[in-house]
Amino acid sequence: MQTKDPADWFAQMAEIETYAPLMAYLVRSMQSGSELAKMLWRKMIDDAEQYLEEGVQNGLLKPSRDPRARAKFLGITGGGGFLLYLQMHDNPTDLRAVLRDYGEEMVLPSLEVYTRLDDRLDDVRRIP
Repeated sequence: MQTKDPADWFAQMAEIETYAPLMAYLVRSMQSGSELAKMLWRKMIDDAEQYLEEGVQNGLLKPSRDPRARAKFLGITGGGGFLLYLQMHDNPTDLRAVLRDYGEEMVLPSLEVYTRLDDRLDDVRRIP
């Protein structure tokens, strides 16, 4: 979380298909349910917590009341959501197509949810 420039974000999204081999390995590992998979999930959540803190320090994100819980929530919902999306895809064995479609179908709605939800949460927090 180093830039506020949407052009940088969209440039990364344009390259999403290049991550297909890594994602294929990651998906197989996560679905195995092995102790190694659990360690990987925990490591991803740890990393997410660090990335989110970096975003807070850079002024890109608002601080969380519970940074660990926020990272865990995002890791589990993001990872689990992707695994479900993969299972529902017309061609789940073509990770390039899955990633391309996921980027096209899921990213902008998630931005809308998280940015507008954040505004609503501020409203709720002001209620006595």
